[in-house]
Parts: sequence; C-alpha cells; structure tokens
Amino acid sequence: MVLWVCPSRSLPGQNPSNQNTSTMPATLQFDQSADIHVVRISGMLKKAELSNPEQQVAAAIDTGANPRILAIVQDFDGWEPGSDF
Repeated sequence: MVLWVCPSRSLPGQNPSNQNTSTMPATLQFDQSADIHVVRISGMLKKAELSNPEQQVAAAIDTGANPRILAIVQDFDGWEPGSDF
C-alpha cells in the first residue's frame, strides 16, 4: 500500500517567497510500532537520492515482507531534469 500526502506549496502563515528550493535527499525511516516505512521528500528530487530508500524497501521485500509506505512530500520542486524515474 502506498499513500502519498502532498500539502499545498503555501501553507497558512507561510510566505511563498521563502519556499525551500534547495535539493534535499529523500529520507526513509521505519516506524516499527506502526509497521510502516516513512519517506520524506522535499526540494528537487534526484534519482540518486531515492536509490538508498528504494534499496532499503527492496531488502525488506526480499525477506518476505509486504512493506507499507507513507510518503510525506512537502515543498516539492519536482524531479531532476533528464532523470529516468
């Protein structure tokens, strides 16, 4: 199961001119109590930054797990141009 949560670019009380446009790697955490992988993404996502989280989830699948993934996407500026996602 994959659930994407995408808040709007400008949340109440935020100044849109102060948006984060830097590159931030995708991070992956495993919440053992909820049995869910949490991926956090912001900025411009590069293919290489997603590689480590993909490998971690693939390793869980290889052990017979059926992982659940929650992706939290905030201030997302898109994918690296020319990357093959």
